[in-house]
Amino acid sequence: MIKLVIFDLDGTLLDVSERYYRSVKNALKKAGFNCSSKPEVMQLKKQNLSGMEIISTFIPADTEDREKKIKKIEKERYRLLHSIEYLDLDKPFEDTCKTLETLKQKGVKMAILTLRDYKEATLQQMENAGLTKFFEKIVLIEPRSGRNHSELKFDYAKKICRELKVKTDECCMVGDSLNEVEAGSKMNSFTVGVTCGLTGENALAQKCNKVIFSLQELLDVI
Repeated sequence: MIKLVIFDLDGTLLDVSERYYRSVKNALKKAGFNCSSKPEVMQLKKQNLSGMEIISTFIPADTEDREKKIKKIEKERYRLLHSIEYLDLDKPFEDTCKTLETLKQKGVKMAILTLRDYKEATLQQMENAGLTKFFEKIVLIEPRSGRNHSELKFDYAKKICRELKVKTDECCMVGDSLNEVEAGSKMNSFTVGVTCGLTGENALAQKCNKVIFSLQELLDVI
């Protein structure tokens, strides 16, 4: 029986596709290159390509100092993606609050475990979106700590389980990236991959126990 659900934030509870697209588009624009449409960029992302691989698809092969420029543009894309001013582009998915409310009514404990800069801005963003009230624990991890992200989530998820007095095999990890899936699998927790975020179905299906296409489908699992 699942007693605790640990959610990722970006791409799971919040739609971050506009923030991701604009970070790519504006980083390329600043360097004098054009970007394709949002659906095309998000399709590349869902193929599990890195930021640098996505940027490289828009830089012509005959560009002078191509590799150097790609690295510079990717650095700017990352900066924009994680900047405070871009956070306002995030919006909760339509079924986020309703799903969380239903889980809370069922007596399921819930926690947030996510990689984010700017702790105060993130907490304010969650409060503005009406999300804070649903969670017993909110844990924000510095993404540039130098450690593997799935290992970080594994360590913190175990700590959350201990603090909330829930066994790891009574926990469900829900996210749109392989970080949550790998951390949850290592803990012997049930893992759910959400395809509405930044990772495609094929990549998630290879690693997680269940793939869902919207958060509301989680209610059929728990």
